[in-house]
Amino acid sequence: MGVALFIRSSTGLQLTEAGQLLLPWARRLLNDSSNLQAMMSSLQDVAGELRIACSTTAGKYILPNCSTRFRLRFPGIQVRIPACVPEKVALDALGGEAHLGVLSREVGDANLEMQEFFHDTIKLSRPANHRWASRQSLEPSELLEEQ
Repeated sequence: MGVALFIRSSTGLQLTEAGQLLLPWARRLLNDSSNLQAMMSSLQDVAGELRIACSTTAGKYILPNCSTRFRLRFPGIQVRIPACVPEKVALDALGGEAHLGVLSREVGDANLEMQEFFHDTIKLSRPANHRWASRQSLEPSELLEEQ
């Protein structure tokens, strides 16, 4: 630091004025260093459980892959994906039974934050000689007319 911090004598060490000025800073730096080390260490030791309520078929196929990648990054966290009816997903999230919920529709509740997670595409299978064989898409209401 370019200044004397201690005065040495036969009876021991004594802080100089510069040493006394530096002491609180040094203590703060040591404390911050210790806190930083503990925080970085805690990221490696993350443990617990993540519960995701899910009612959609697509979610049941997508979430296992996502949870596997999540577990590789955070091996100390157990991921649970209980299947439930759509009405129960929001209730589980609100009641603390689930940390997250995956639904195929929006729920109008101010206590829930909704975010788009993925797009689901539904494919229609039909015989090659069907009257819709040349069509690229249908309206859902058209299915009601079909036997």
